[in-house]
Amino acid sequence: MSYIQCKSPIVKIIACVSSNGVIGKDNQLASTYKEDLQYFKTMTTGSTVIMGRLTFESIKKPLPKRRNIVITSSKIDLCGIETFTNIPDALENCVNNPGIDDNISTVWLIGGASIYKEGMNYANEIHLTITPDYIEGNQLTYFPWINPVIFSRYTSGYINPSNMKLKKYTYFRAS
Repeated sequence: MSYIQCKSPIVKIIACVSSNGVIGKDNQLASTYKEDLQYFKTMTTGSTVIMGRLTFESIKKPLPKRRNIVITSSKIDLCGIETFTNIPDALENCVNNPGIDDNISTVWLIGGASIYKEGMNYANEIHLTITPDYIEGNQLTYFPWINPVIFSRYTSGYINPSNMKLKKYTYFRAS
């Protein structure tokens, strides 16, 4: 599938993934580390976040200081939430309506799995936090495979260098 580029904004994916690739368990985040949640907040504040309906239902409210878009076939009647039926329409709308801070035209795809999978067609960057957790059980949701021909891992490090528990990887779309 070819890369679909829109005029603007910059599209990025952000996710926290267990060591075995799990992002969700029983329709909830599989791992919740305070340091990663702070990293997520720092990275996405002032921009637009796009999520699927199940991700929104797990959050239960709009994320503050962000434009919140939910991809769903049904309307969500809640102040601070916009709905679109697909990612291309949402991104097209973002061209003329950037995030909370008018100087920022970054859109973050924040889950779930189907948003991440389709979002690979639009994303310029992928920001992953890898936890040491190995998640088992029923109703697991996995992060999609990152094609190394399309995305190159550019940087790695730790969310908190003094606590090397949470690895951080950044992938960029290969030119």
